[in-house]
Amino acid sequence: MKDFFEYYTDKAGVGIVEYPELSGVNISGVKCIGSEENKIISFFMRNPQKYDLAIGYEFSDPEVASFFQSGGFELGTYQSDDKLKGQVVFPQDFLNALEMGRVKDELTGKIHKDLSGKILLTDLASGRDFESFDVNFMVNSKPERVRGAMFQLDTNVVNDGTYIVCFNLKNLNSTVHQMDTHDLYIGNNHWKLDGSQRDLKITEVYKEDPELELTKTKPAVYNLDGTASSFEELSAEGYVPLYFKTNKKHASSTDVVTYNISIIDDDGLSVTSVVSNQADQLQAPTINVVDDSVNPAHELTEKFTLVINHERATWHKNEDGSVSPGALSSDYPYIKYKVTKGPQVVASGIKRGRVEVELASAKGYKVEAFSYLDGYVDSDDIDPATFAVSRSVNYYVSQIGQADATGSKNNPYGTFEECINEINNQITTFGPRTEYNIYVMTDLTKNGKFLDSYAPPSGKNYKLNIYGLSGTRKLTSTGDSVFKFNNGDIHIENLLLTGNGAISSQASSLYLKNVQVKDCTITSNSISAIQVLKGTFTLDGCTVSGNTITGESTYPAGIFAQTDVTLKGTNVIYGNEKISGGVSSPSNLFLANKSSGNLCLIKPDGPIGAETKIGVSAAVTPTAGHPVVISSGYGYKTSTSPQFNKKPGLYFKGDLNGVSALDDEICLAVSGVSSRPFVYEDDIQFQLFEGDSSTDYKFTIGNAASFNIKPLHDNDGTPYYFDTDELEDVTWDVYVTNHSSPTGVSSQTSQITIPDRAPFNIAPDKYELHINMTVPTYSKIHDCYITRTYSGMHIITGEKQQ
Repeated sequence: MKDFFEYYTDKAGVGIVEYPELSGVNISGVKCIGSEENKIISFFMRNPQKYDLAIGYEFSDPEVASFFQSGGFELGTYQSDDKLKGQVVFPQDFLNALEMGRVKDELTGKIHKDLSGKILLTDLASGRDFESFDVNFMVNSKPERVRGAMFQLDTNVVNDGTYIVCFNLKNLNSTVHQMDTHDLYIGNNHWKLDGSQRDLKITEVYKEDPELELTKTKPAVYNLDGTASSFEELSAEGYVPLYFKTNKKHASSTDVVTYNISIIDDDGLSVTSVVSNQADQLQAPTINVVDDSVNPAHELTEKFTLVINHERATWHKNEDGSVSPGALSSDYPYIKYKVTKGPQVVASGIKRGRVEVELASAKGYKVEAFSYLDGYVDSDDIDPATFAVSRSVNYYVSQIGQADATGSKNNPYGTFEECINEINNQITTFGPRTEYNIYVMTDLTKNGKFLDSYAPPSGKNYKLNIYGLSGTRKLTSTGDSVFKFNNGDIHIENLLLTGNGAISSQASSLYLKNVQVKDCTITSNSISAIQVLKGTFTLDGCTVSGNTITGESTYPAGIFAQTDVTLKGTNVIYGNEKISGGVSSPSNLFLANKSSGNLCLIKPDGPIGAETKIGVSAAVTPTAGHPVVISSGYGYKTSTSPQFNKKPGLYFKGDLNGVSALDDEICLAVSGVSSRPFVYEDDIQFQLFEGDSSTDYKFTIGNAASFNIKPLHDNDGTPYYFDTDELEDVTWDVYVTNHSSPTGVSSQTSQITIPDRAPFNIAPDKYELHINMTVPTYSKIHDCYITRTYSGMHIITGEKQQ
């Protein structure tokens, strides 16, 4: 019991072992692994005390152990953070050397490839050794598959042709297979292969029919439809093209003709390819890169994951010789792949269904792959893709950025300049990406511009996105503007910008393509908050408020736009002031003249948010009777744009004059006389019904009495009564007083009703009917923000009821 308790509570040991993907099991039942990459033995440990362990390995074969030590190889070992898992990593160059016969008994010719041994565990603190664990396996890769196997005909006379099996066999010299003597089978026909020589040696062992022939010499071959042969010889890639002349006639097209081409090594590992006139063929695997592409690495791992995938898709050969998509394969196919960078093999191997390869930033990667599965014709090779891996297009900047930073999320830069410098380095190496992103992780303060005279390299256009991360981030520039852009396509989002100006652009020969500002607050700037002089400018859900400019300046405190201003969503450009001579005046959005001389315009893009509030002034000053159009696409009354069917006065406020709607657009206007947007400069006369000129109106106390008020304007000597549409836009305040004391009777319409219990104290007596009318415009088409109130008063007599 004591030993049992100690074993499970105090000692560490190896539990379950997981081998890497096997290349097979040899004729002796020993597990085999390939040598195409590093191989890892993983295991779960019994470690109740959570010892920090030194993991070791002891080879059983003394010849292998001696070679490992003398060759300078190193095993990788790893213990997980929870102390319950471990790994032993066998390096690829060591495995490859064993397969190449570097450890060979010269007397017996035996090649030592046994990797069996013991996993060793030692407590680092005390030096205590725990019980070892035996593992039993060897290195032995599967033979190389033949490539491009296909039927061809020996004549272009289709109905008289005999099948020839064409395929490419790997020349085994200088490969890990050269020390094995392989057996080649085509159907039941058998040949011996000697791969140790420079030229592959093929020796016949057995043929079913003397007429059958396997030759290296290419005979006349044609496609099954009689056209020129499409068989591709792969001599340049280290293969030996071979041709097997059968005795099967193509004329019997309904007969199924199938040959299995198998290669078997001395340990019994084998590969088999199928060539058939009717068997389904696997479709080529897919990859997530295209030829001549640049692929960004993941921002955390700083690696790009190349994915080679197969979803069991097949091609089915129809009776007429055409092919169409077939049924899914019976299982996920194997994918044989190789990734190179110049002469270096970065990764290679065989995996089932899906392959993922992590690649560091570099140019000149090339991927090759095909798929195979027993019972199916091998897939074609994928189209070889040469590609590059750049670093991530995402860059991070933080107040705590270090000098040795990489700009990743885990190791951010401290300045925007570092981000731009690395972007330019990436462009020099890989060419420009479509977009690059800078994420601001913390609030930042700088004495000067965060970006000064920014422009992408000449001819290398891309979009630069600057985002506040995990909430709005504040950028404060002391003594200068936050950003100055000379060129490029700029998007700024989720930031609070404050300084001596937030965003400025340079009017030069360089063309600023686009500036987009989204969900930003721009406040407490002491010169113009935003100056955009080139390109296009979009505000989306922003607040530009609380900016103040002091002294004489041609620039406003808010936004100076020498280009059109596009509005999306809800924007507030209000509460910005210019102080000159101690006098404060609104100074919000100033629409300047473009270089062409045309006035810059406001261009709504979609519905305007209900809380939008924008103060506007312009380089062109309206005069009496000549309003200045300041928008394009507002469509106040456009039936096809009902989302804009609201009075512009709800959204836009004239800083120095009024805002109205003119010809379905927004305009600046000034008040004036008849024929101007604001026509009611003279007094309005109020009549209690149209055409009445009486000044004495009576009502009977105790009975309800109604008066319909009609405003009358003298339009150049012609009486003009307001029409129904105009009256809809009028605001009324009508009430009755008795000796200057309100009677409690009031109205918000052009009609007043005095009820039969009106609180009149003395009768008969004279009462005053007071009328105030607030007019926003002289017609509904010219809807104006500026209003004017007109007042009138009538004496009415209240008589006792008889």
